[in-house]
Amino acid sequence: MYCKPEKTLHADLLLAGITQLITVFMANKIHKHEYIRSLKPLIA
Repeated sequence: MYCKPEKTLHADLLLAGITQLITVFMANKIHKHEYIRSLKPLIA
């Protein structure tokens, strides 16, 4: 089993959180709350 170094894991979680916040902000800004959970339909 491969285990990522702790710094890499922390960076991955931080980027995932930032991406989710951007998705929520964009969906809210265009009043499309159904897209809050997923980035793909929002940018397509």
